[in-house]
This record gives sequence, structure tokens and C-alpha cells, in this order.
Amino acid sequence: MIARLAAAAAGVTALIAALIFMGVRGAGPTPYRVDAIFDNADFLVAGQDVKIAGAVEGDVKAVRLAPDHRARVEMEVRREFGPFHTDATCSIRPESLIGEKFVDCDPGSPKGRALTGSAAVVPLQNNHSPVDLDLVLSALRLPYRSRLTVLINELGVGLAGRPAELNAAIRRANPAIQRANDVLSILNRDRRTLGHLIDASDTVLSSLAAHRGDVRDFIGRADKVATAVADRRGDLGVAIDRLPPMLQRLEPAANDLAAFATEARPVARELHSAAQPLANLLGDFGPLSDAARPTLVKLNELSVTGRRAVRSAKPVAAKLLPIARQLPEAARIGRDLTDSLKARGVPEGLLKFLYFGSAAVARFDSYSHILPSYQIAGNCAVYATKPVAGCDAHFGGSVAAGGKGKRKAESGKRGRRSRPHRRPSSAPTSSSPSASPTPAAPAAPTLPAPSAPAPAAPPDVTHILDYLLGR
Repeated sequence: MIARLAAAAAGVTALIAALIFMGVRGAGPTPYRVDAIFDNADFLVAGQDVKIAGAVEGDVKAVRLAPDHRARVEMEVRREFGPFHTDATCSIRPESLIGEKFVDCDPGSPKGRALTGSAAVVPLQNNHSPVDLDLVLSALRLPYRSRLTVLINELGVGLAGRPAELNAAIRRANPAIQRANDVLSILNRDRRTLGHLIDASDTVLSSLAAHRGDVRDFIGRADKVATAVADRRGDLGVAIDRLPPMLQRLEPAANDLAAFATEARPVARELHSAAQPLANLLGDFGPLSDAARPTLVKLNELSVTGRRAVRSAKPVAAKLLPIARQLPEAARIGRDLTDSLKARGVPEGLLKFLYFGSAAVARFDSYSHILPSYQIAGNCAVYATKPVAGCDAHFGGSVAAGGKGKRKAESGKRGRRSRPHRRPSSAPTSSSPSASPTPAAPAAPTLPAPSAPAPAAPPDVTHILDYLLGR
């Protein structure tokens, strides 16, 4: 009676927990629907748990009969565990000794193909439904023991020609047998590799035996490392928890780095080609630095004197600074003046002036050097062979000269004095200064005096300036 009450209480508790779980899960996102086919689903009812990796992540929605007399279990799990793959597995396991059941599922690995359809179906060959313990114990009681004997005898007769179906039923009845068979299949497929591994392990063990001291030290150090890691298990757990986000952020950077490496491959080839000339160039720096070392030592010694000179020049530089600030404006004015003088031909005119001045000074007669010139005193100062109206000069032999003897004396004196300056009788009367005067005849001509004096004309210096400026 007490056992029944305990079982009923446990059932009510499980039902309440299932209702609470269903209510909590109903408020979340749409769950993932998946079905599983079993040979037997005894004591499995709707509302019982579906566990993934030992955690409750869904529940059983219904248990229906499949067309081939199998049990089809409809389940819903959290959306993030979908989709299930072709290598997914499900097993019906007892929750406790009172007969409560749950479905333990493995969604599979990405190596398998994702199950598609409105409801993904895990096939029969991937699922397991173990025999309940109470059925095993009941089979050992009378009259079940006699019936089991008859059943086994009859089963042997019935399955005598169906060994494959019996083998498949036994594998599905005991997951450990199926797992062992899978392991044996893998070992059988890789027997050649295992043979090479065993042969190589002999060589490895021989090397380890020769270095057993190092192996012992390695084990001791590994123990210290394991102890240190165990002491920091909390930090290690935090690091492992942070590892997936870091890897998620690292993936785009790795992709960008791979693209950069692909694009940088030609540059790396070119750099490899240029590495040898660069190495030769760097090799020449050694002799160059050795040769430059004495010069650098002298420069270091000279820098001491240079620093002293710079310190001494600072006061002078401070005084010259105001002048230097005015120099740009003065240089600009000087540049404008120079451009103006060049545009007007002043340098060429000065050179001509010097040239003709030098030529004039270089002239000489039998006595000394002479300097022909024009006096800027109006037209009356220009050389002429006839009296000019308005000029009051008295030429030798004129009426105004006053007596014959006096005129002759003056004429003789004037002739002697003006011999080097006298022009020939055919000299032009032009007033241009460009015509150089030539030695004149010894005797001065007799010119009449002007009839009436006239006012002097203003000096005409235009031709003189034209001459000086070269125009």
C-alpha cells in the first residue's frame, strides 16, 4: 500500500513538473518537431521528458502506432538543437524504478545530412528500446519461467531461418552491443593502420626505454602542470566559455588574413628577388661605417667649437634680427629698381658711356692726351665755319676784331691753340655728339662778325641724354 502511495505521489509530482515545464516552454520560441521510430514504447506517454546530453530540452507530444507495427514517438525540443542529422540517435530509458520513462536523444554531428520534412524522423536502426527490469524479473517466476522456456524453444524454431532479423533485434535491444559492433567495425576497417601503429609503438617504446629518466621527469613535470591547471580551473572555465565568441570574431579576421596572404604572394616573390641586392648593399655599410668613423670623431670634436661659436653669435644674431626682418621689403624694392633699370637700358647706356669716355681719354696728339668735348651752352658752342645769327663770338679777321695786326696776332695765337681741336673745312654743322671730332687745319678761317646779336637759345640736352642712355 505504501509503495502504491509513493508511486502515485511520484507520478503526481512528475505530472506537475511536466505541466510547469510545458508552461514555461510554451512562452518561448517555436520548438523543433522531431519523431523517432521504436520497436517498443511501453510505459512512455505524452508529457514525459526529452533529454539531450542529460539536460531536459523538450517533451513527448504523442505516442502513435506506425503502419509497420512500430511505435512512433512525436517530440518537440528547443529550436537551437535542430535540425537533427542522419546520424542522430534516440533511446527510451527508465527515469526511476517506479517505471517513469524519458527519451534520450543525440541530434547527430554536422558530418551527417540534415533531416528534412515537416517532421524530421529518426529511423528505427538508430534507436533503442531496452527491456524493462520488471519484465526480466517476471520472466524468472513460475509459471513465467516455464513459459519462457517454451517461448525460447519456440522462438528458436521460429527464428531458425531469420538470423539477420534476430541479430538486428538484439542490437536494438542492447545499445552496448550495437556500440561494441560499431567499434569493432571501425577497428576492422582500420586494421592495417592499427598494425602499423603497433609496429611503430615498438620503436617508440624502445626509444622511451632508452630515455626512461627523461620520461620520468616529463611525468613529474606533467603532474606539476596538471596541479597548476587544476588550481586555476575557474579561470580556465571562463577562458573556455569565452573561446566560442573569440573564435566567431576570429573567423572574419582569418578570412581577411588569408585574402591578404594571397594578394601579398607576388609582393613576397618580388621582395625575395630584391633580397640579395639589398643584402649586398647592407654588406657595404660595414666598410663605409669603418671609413666614416674617424670623420665622425673629428666632427664631434669640431662640434664643441661650433657650439661655442653659435653661443657667441647669438647676441649678434639678436641684433641683426630686426634688420633681417626689413631685408625682404628692401630686397623687393631693389628688385623692382633693378628690373626698371634693365627695362630702360641703363646698364647698356652706362657701359657705352664708359666706353666712349675711355676712347675720348685715350686720344692724344704730338704733345699730350686730348679730350674733345662739347660745351652745353646752346647752339653757339657748336663748331661752325660761318658766323651764326644770335651768337656774339668774334672770329679772327672779322670787322669787330679791331685792327689788322691785332687780328693777325690773335689769329696766329688762335690757330696755334686750336690746331689739335680744329675740324676740316668740310665738317658738318650737325649738333649730334656721336660724331667724333678730328684734327683741323693749322690756320683758322677768317669769319665775318655777326650782323646783329640775338638772344641765346635754351640749352638742348635731349641728344646728350639719348647718347648716355644708348637710345
